[in-house]
Amino acid sequence: MVKKGSIKIVLAEDHAMFRQALASMLNFETHFNVVGEVGNGRELMTILKSVEPDILLMDIEMPVMNGHEAFHLIRKKHPDLRIIIVSMYDDDGLVSEFISAGARAYLTKDTPIDQLFAAINKVYNEGFYFNDKTSKALVTGMRKEKNNNSVFDELSLTKREIDVLKTICAGKTNVEISKMLNISASTVDFHRKNIYKKTKCNNVADVIKYAIKHGFLNVG
Repeated sequence: MVKKGSIKIVLAEDHAMFRQALASMLNFETHFNVVGEVGNGRELMTILKSVEPDILLMDIEMPVMNGHEAFHLIRKKHPDLRIIIVSMYDDDGLVSEFISAGARAYLTKDTPIDQLFAAINKVYNEGFYFNDKTSKALVTGMRKEKNNNSVFDELSLTKREIDVLKTICAGKTNVEISKMLNISASTVDFHRKNIYKKTKCNNVADVIKYAIKHGFLNVG
């Protein structure tokens, strides 16, 4: 039974004990509702035909169809689904790969449960959740990439746009940015749209890469 006003979540994790324990903890929270549990990528693709979750929590190491393959299929068939990777692997390359490919957050399985809850809420309400690990992984991934001027053109941002750019990288909402910079939320939204247009960025991950590349943000 779906709880009214709750965030609908599907879990994709092959370790049944971990999956069931996580489902119990999520369902204990009044605003979370686990509407599906699967143990492999093929089952995940099947359940998404009949269930429309707000958030997908998925591992990347699963049998039958692994998380890598399932992730890319889901991004094609369900592009608006917000995916949070929960993995035992914390390799910078993997984190950068999945975030750049469209994952909204990447957490390791030793993440404290309160941080997982915070990540779900932030992804649901704001679209992305970045912690220090994610930001540093993006930097590492970016440094390994060859220069690609088709994505990161040299453009001139105004001083105010640079201020907004930095706060976007910090994961702040429009309301939070407006209070920090003493401007209206609508003005923040205007600057945000201009930044995305000028930099040709499609998401926060792209914005962070742009900020680091052009010296607006220093991480690690």
